[in-house]
Amino acid sequence: MVTDDEIVVTSETGFRAAYCRRPHHPHFIVRRRTDTNDHEVIAQAWQAANDKARELGWIGTPITHFPVKRRRP
Repeated sequence: MVTDDEIVVTSETGFRAAYCRRPHHPHFIVRRRTDTNDHEVIAQAWQAANDKARELGWIGTPITHFPVKRRRP
C-alpha cells in the first residue's frame, strides 16, 4: 500500500512495516513496524519497500559500476 509519502508492507503472518520518504534525501526510513525479532521477515519487508520505492522513483538505482578514468602514458 502506498500513501503520499509512505509505503506500507504487510505479510500473511501479520507483520506490518511503514517506510517513509525523507525530503531531499535519497533514502527512506522505517516509521513504524510490528515488534518482532525475526530478522528475515524484517529484511523481506525492507526489500519489498525498497523495490517499490525504486519503482515510484523515490530512490535511485544502486550504483553497480564506477567508470575508470585511465591516464594516458
